[in-house]
Amino acid sequence: TALTQFFLFDVLRVASRFARRKHDSDCEAFEKVQADLLRSRLTANVATAYGRDHNFERLLQHGEAAELVAAFRSSQPLTFASDYAPYVERIAAGETDVMNAERETMLAATSG
Repeated sequence: TALTQFFLFDVLRVASRFARRKHDSDCEAFEKVQADLLRSRLTANVATAYGRDHNFERLLQHGEAAELVAAFRSSQPLTFASDYAPYVERIAAGETDVMNAERETMLAATSG
């Protein structure tokens, strides 16, 4: 009915207002949001072979967000698919905790 549609429209309008405020807040603090995401991914994968080979534990010692990002950028060179080949081969052979602490569900070639 029209009354139901009117009510649902108001509910969606209120919900979208909260979602918009959250989005705007995240955009204003994008550097912190991105640094927090980087820290969470490094923390989750610190014990993997890739994390050990690339000193994730040392990177995590940087307390400030800007320091962490700068340290990550300076310590992680640009890479090519061939740089990951040894790790992918280990994953394909069934080894776990190679590049990702979570269980791999598939390997697929992509265009990057």
